Amino acid sequence: MVFENTHEPIIDQATFDNVQRLRSRVKRRPDGWGYIHPLTGLVYCSDCGSKLYAHRIYNGKDMPTYVCGNASKPAGAIWKCTGHRIEATKLMTIIAETLKEIAKTAQEDEDAFAKKVNDALSARQTSEIKSQKKQLAKLRKRTAEIETLFKKIYEDNALGKLPDNRFNVLAAEYENEQEQLDREIPVLQSIIDAFNDGNERASRFIELVKRYRDFDEITVSMLNEFVEKIIVHERDIKYRPDSEQRIEIHLNFIGEFCPVEPEPISALTPAQEEEQRKLEERRERMRQNYLTRKANGKQKEYDERYKEKVRARYANARAALREEGAVIGANIYAPFVVASN
Repeated sequence: MVFENTHEPIIDQATFDNVQRLRSRVKRRPDGWGYIHPLTGLVYCSDCGSKLYAHRIYNGKDMPTYVCGNASKPAGAIWKCTGHRIEATKLMTIIAETLKEIAKTAQEDEDAFAKKVNDALSARQTSEIKSQKKQLAKLRKRTAEIETLFKKIYEDNALGKLPDNRFNVLAAEYENEQEQLDREIPVLQSIIDAFNDGNERASRFIELVKRYRDFDEITVSMLNEFVEKIIVHERDIKYRPDSEQRIEIHLNFIGEFCPVEPEPISALTPAQEEEQRKLEERRERMRQNYLTRKANGKQKEYDERYKEKVRARYANARAALREEGAVIGANIYAPFVVASN
């Protein structure tokens, strides 16, 4: 049995919660590189819900890229997903700039910020919480029905109307369903309760902002205090690094929140459309040339001729990066510095 608030805490609740988040995010360091990227454990796939993990490109450059954990599953696997690739440095910059903008908004006018948060929560409540409340009522109704059904089959079995083997099968099914309901109901209830008091949530977030003087240096601890999760959507055009890609930033206490309205995407000018067309033609030309070289064996000859030199160059570059990573790894909470605008 747990009895809360029986004596003065050694640390405050916010610090305790943040430490638990940090402990749960990353279980081990990546092999050979010596340091963990600050966002590891916070980034999720929009399609399958799996975490995105920081992969480093083994070409001698320290370019960590977040990739969906289910992208490497074999073809035909149930949970097979696409990469949802995004460069870690770009993602970190987006998060840092968003935190700076939100902190600036909260510090300039607390009342206006609290109102904006409440409006955002109310808007989400109308679209999300209503359906969750309906689902909760449905689950509770089913719980009462299972209780009634269980009593009925028990009475039928006791009166000899229902054989023991059939009773055991039905009882096991009802018990399994009840256990599932017992797990789902508290989760839904906690989600609904979290939306009930927007003022308190906004106040807690503002208090969190006040703990920091500026947001030019973003640490792992800060990220876990402010960010609940980051959801990465697949690029509009897969395998195209210059394609548009949607990122959702969900903050602790206030959820998904955008401090400013995003600017609408303007249509391409005729000159830009022509440039885009030429770029697509060049890409397709290069792709066809590669396929031709691969088919006639020229690509294999080229790879064999230069692969030893390339391997040696990459090996030397990787060795230097690992040595540098070991130094960074001595302090995994080193801050990420955001360039000033």
